[in-house]
Amino acid sequence: MTHFDSRPAPTEDVKEVSLAEGKTVKIGVSLAKEDEEGLLTVLKSNVSAFAWSAGDMPGIDPDFLCHRLMVDPNAKPVTQKRRNVHSSTRDTPFNLVYGTDAMIPIKIAEPSVRSICFTEEESEQGRRVDLDLITETREKARINQVAAQRRAAFKYNTKVVPRDFVVGDLVLKRAQLTQLTNKLSPKWVGPYKIDDVVGKGAYPLRTLDGGAIPRTWNAANLRFYYS
Repeated sequence: MTHFDSRPAPTEDVKEVSLAEGKTVKIGVSLAKEDEEGLLTVLKSNVSAFAWSAGDMPGIDPDFLCHRLMVDPNAKPVTQKRRNVHSSTRDTPFNLVYGTDAMIPIKIAEPSVRSICFTEEESEQGRRVDLDLITETREKARINQVAAQRRAAFKYNTKVVPRDFVVGDLVLKRAQLTQLTNKLSPKWVGPYKIDDVVGKGAYPLRTLDGGAIPRTWNAANLRFYYS
């Protein structure tokens, strides 16, 4: 059974009336003759204004409607960035800015505990409490963010193979895209000589005949050359 099959049945008898070829509507049989004629006159004069199929709604993607509208009671809620809990802060951006949870328009239009129990006095008091606690909320988010950065750095460092070079070492340099002419081109070029140790894994290079290589190169792009 679909969402549309669960709609309540009309409380009175209805009959089908044809407005045009292939376009029928249902109206109540209890309508007075004059009211029925007036209603049919309005419907027939505006028959082109109704959407009889998905093709009558240009510009509206059916997938968009099915995703955005809660036509199925088992449908998952729409995901929005401001309502997403970020893995780094473990909080929503909206809560970090305003100190409260966001309400999407559908929650305002449809009855909910939050909208039904809303009063201006309690809302103002709750808002002041939220503003008092927002500093603590932001501090927790900052701590979570720093912890997430440390976890990311630790995971990265476990995969990095440390390479330390000294002046005079012969190394190979990872080939740049402009040096890769085909699939069989060597991925490493050289050898080159370490000219200096700048620090933090950066090394200026020279060719074997003393020519300088532009800019410094990170140790991740260098490897020892064994002759």
